[in-house]
Amino acid sequence: MKVNTEFLQIAMDQFLPELAMAEKNHITEEPLPDYEKASINLLEEGLKRSYKERFQMATRLYKIQQSMQKAVITHKKSGNSLCGYIR
Repeated sequence: MKVNTEFLQIAMDQFLPELAMAEKNHITEEPLPDYEKASINLLEEGLKRSYKERFQMATRLYKIQQSMQKAVITHKKSGNSLCGYIR
């Protein structure tokens, strides 16, 4: 069976660019994250808070830090497994 190469060449020239364009249209490019803008937004939000809110947050974080410093992790053998708890 003889294949008409001229017909195949015309078909390839016509349809391959259309397929390439269709593939390009389906690819979505996600925007790159802007870390600098995000950090500036966080700073602006922090500046909007009142002194009372800032003080309360600082004392809350201080209390958490103090309790984590005093925490002691102990392990107790119970049967075949180790059980750990924080005092």
